[in-house]
Amino acid sequence: QEPLEEILKKHLKLTPKEFDEKLDAYLKAKWLKSAEKLADFKNAMNRGKTALEGKNWDAAIAEVQKAREAFPEHV
Repeated sequence: QEPLEEILKKHLKLTPKEFDEKLDAYLKAKWLKSAEKLADFKNAMNRGKTALEGKNWDAAIAEVQKAREAFPEHV
């Protein structure tokens, strides 16, 4: 098998460093916003759970609504 460096040079005309930079930029453009939204969702759900455990119903509802707002297209 060819080493990865040779495959990158031959087929993509890129050095490994250039490939890593392009892949990093692509992944950030494609997924960073979703990852941030997922973190917001998780944090809101955790706060909602804590509020439920403390029987703080208004806070629990508010946090679950924040979680839902993170991914409105899936609710």
